[in-house]
Order: sequence, then C-alpha cells, then structure tokens
Amino acid sequence: SSLGKKLIQLLDRALKTPSLYETLFPLSAIKRRLRSLCHDSGAAPKAGTSKAEQLRLEEELVKTRAAKMKKLNEDFQEASKSEALEFFQSCLSSENFQALSALSEIGHYLDAWKSPLSKPLLTRQRELIDILAVASETAQEETKAQGELNEVMNQLAELDFSADTFWTELELLATRESQKSKDAMDPKFGRAAACWASLLVSGHPFQVLHSRPLQMAGGFLRSVLASIGAPSVNLSGIYVVSVIGAQSSAKSTLL
Repeated sequence: SSLGKKLIQLLDRALKTPSLYETLFPLSAIKRRLRSLCHDSGAAPKAGTSKAEQLRLEEELVKTRAAKMKKLNEDFQEASKSEALEFFQSCLSSENFQALSALSEIGHYLDAWKSPLSKPLLTRQRELIDILAVASETAQEETKAQGELNEVMNQLAELDFSADTFWTELELLATRESQKSKDAMDPKFGRAAACWASLLVSGHPFQVLHSRPLQMAGGFLRSVLASIGAPSVNLSGIYVVSVIGAQSSAKSTLL
C-alpha cells in the first residue's frame, strides 16, 4: 500500500544514519540515555583505594552525571519532531476508522521490516550466551565473546521499537509542549488521544512500562484512560487480574 511504501522508505533512510532508533524517536532516545545515567553507579573502586580517594571519585561522578543530565534535558527541549512521528500523526488525522486501519498496517509493516534484521542478531546472541556459559579456554576468547555480545545487544536495542513506540514518542512530545504552553491541548494531540481512546475501548493492549531501562507511561496516557472512565485519582474502576510475562520482564515493577 502507499502507507506501507512510505513507512518502509522512512525506515530505510533511518537505517543509513548513525542511530536508527534516535533518528526515528529522538525524544525517546534522550529519555533512554537519561534513565541510563540515573542507573549508572560508576565503576567500582580499585582494591586498596583510600576512603578519601573514594569520596573524591564519587563527587566527580555526581558532578559529571549532573552535567550530562543537564545537557540531555536541554537537548530534549530543543529536539525536533522526527519525520517518522510526522508520518504517524498524519495517519491519525484521518477519519477514526481509517486511522485504526492505518495503525494496524503500521504494526504489520514494522514487524515485516525488522524481522530479517533482528532474527540473525537474536540467533547470534543465543550462541554467544551459550559460549560464555561454558568455561572458555582463555580469558582472551571470553573477552572477545563478551565484546561481540555487547555489540549484538546494542544492535538489537536499535531495533527495539514497535507501533507502541510511536505512541510513547507522541506522549513525550505532547508532555513537552504542554509544559511550554499554558493553552489548551493542540488539536493534533486531541485527535491522537481520541484515536488511542478508541483503541483502548475496543480492547487493544497498551504499554504502561516501556523502553530500556524501564520507564512509566506519563500524563498523556493517563488523560486517555481518564477519557474512557479510568480516572487517575480513583482507581476502583481498574482491576488487576494477573500479570503474565517472561522471567525478569518487570512483572513485579508493574504491580
């Protein structure tokens, strides 16, 4: 379809850039780096390091982290909306039925485009994990395998997006714009919220936790949930029946 052709062209162009994920989702990429910084405890001090030296190193780490976070927050405020998100919003601007159909197509084409890229990486990742699980003959071989595994994981992280990631990027943009302006919500965000509400009412799943490290969905999703009768203050209308997921998939965090 014409929609699929345009989406594939966007993805192919982004793949040629230094960072596929950041080109498609610049705001999400910045938030990902901010979360990583928050979880970064720095390298462990070497054996024999004095307490005074440890304290100095910790102070340097705090100052460096604060400077990096300040820069990332500035970048977040200045980052432009990506061409991919412009495309996504244009799909939502059509009639509701057409928008829902377009969203289904986007998910299908994303999966089809990513599959030949991610499958060999996932296979190699499993092979490397198996290699590292067995005692290596030399430390050099183990270091080489670990280095390759880290690189494979970084490549997989670049492909770690779905149709839900467009919603996350849109939510970040809406939150940023609402903080800048005291006016009512921009109509383009209102149309997106109405479309998302229609999806949720029809039983479409949505992500509360997303990205790596994990982030909680923000105000945009909460406003959508409120619009369909799930207020953020009184949660009596929401029942958690069960949380199902793979091992170490943040089930406890979600609860």
